[in-house]
Amino acid sequence: MKKVFISIFLLLYSIFAFSQATFAWISLSTKNTLDGMDMTATTESGMEVSLDGVNFSTEITADMIRREIGNIIRLDDITSLDGINFQKDLKDNSTIAVGNKDYITFTLWFRTSLPTTKYLYLVDNISSDLNYELAKEQTLDGTYVVSKGTEWINDREFDNGNGIVEIGTKDIYYAANAIRISFVEKAVEDSLLGTEDLREDLISKIYDPSENETRGYGKEIGAVSYYKAKSGDDSISLPTIIPSTIYSLTTFKNPYE
Repeated sequence: MKKVFISIFLLLYSIFAFSQATFAWISLSTKNTLDGMDMTATTESGMEVSLDGVNFSTEITADMIRREIGNIIRLDDITSLDGINFQKDLKDNSTIAVGNKDYITFTLWFRTSLPTTKYLYLVDNISSDLNYELAKEQTLDGTYVVSKGTEWINDREFDNGNGIVEIGTKDIYYAANAIRISFVEKAVEDSLLGTEDLREDLISKIYDPSENETRGYGKEIGAVSYYKAKSGDDSISLPTIIPSTIYSLTTFKNPYE
């Protein structure tokens, strides 16, 4: 194998499944604290994963991930323009967010026994076909981000992007609709790889799993609309710099296409 791909996966309130055809999946379920996390790689894919680049296996257990990320009590509202540096307030450089305190971050190493394998793909967002309970019960092909949802009755009228929500409306709101995930490839040390890392362009991407750009970053709807109605403060300014974000995943079913 000439290449090992390292990605930092930032996962907030989510169940996230990875698939190249079908090779691996990660699940996270949370309500303020995290539990029920695990990752497996199917043996027929020849894929192995690791949290340290040394000890590889076809499974990463919840306990292994917990030891890596620690005990997060609260996931904060943060943002990023590059998927690498995170802040609680982009206008205030003193509000730097801390990894595995304010957000989740960990490194995954991949290797394969198949010499023809060069790339890993995120394939087919199937979030719209799932809910939290179904995702817990079944292992499904494709990429998905779901959360349990919280029932809430709004005490102010606000615009949720699809129209005005009248006061006293009972609805379920999902954290999975309010997250972004960044993937950052890192260079591999020659001593760990056993050869030279031949990749020239390391990829960094921010992915919005809602895949709905009209409801994406910096929009004056949802929480912003409610905040203005609740606080009476209409002076809040929205971001003028919009990060480069992808809103769709690879759609092919056959990785050899």
